[in-house]
Amino acid sequence: MICVEIDELTPCLVDLATGDIVETEVIRVKRKSFLQKFNKKNGWYTSWSNEVEQNEVYALVIKGTVDIQGLVSVRNDINMRTAYISWMVAAPQNNLQVVEQKKYDGVGGHLFAIAARKSADFGYSGEMTGFAANK
Repeated sequence: MICVEIDELTPCLVDLATGDIVETEVIRVKRKSFLQKFNKKNGWYTSWSNEVEQNEVYALVIKGTVDIQGLVSVRNDINMRTAYISWMVAAPQNNLQVVEQKKYDGVGGHLFAIAARKSADFGYSGEMTGFAANK
């Protein structure tokens, strides 16, 4: 499931309260124990700790922190020759389905960029079937 909005394509995130540009990093999360706090009960739509069993999970974080602004779960589907997006979710504070005012603009675009990068890493850049997703 994809629960993000492509609000703005930015080189970094934009803090909506201040207008400041906030630098980001992408980290791969492998530990189930770390992801246990990201679940349905607190606005993350699924139990992210289960995603690391069959997928690669990446977090978009504020540079130099583990302040997660969104998560994407992707796997290499060799048979379909795609990078399959299992889940993609903006953090609750960046999701207009959860809050009235988001904290940052640009999260959705960044998460898709992570998936596109993984598609290229898997060897699918330039192909029509670059990635697929749940609906």
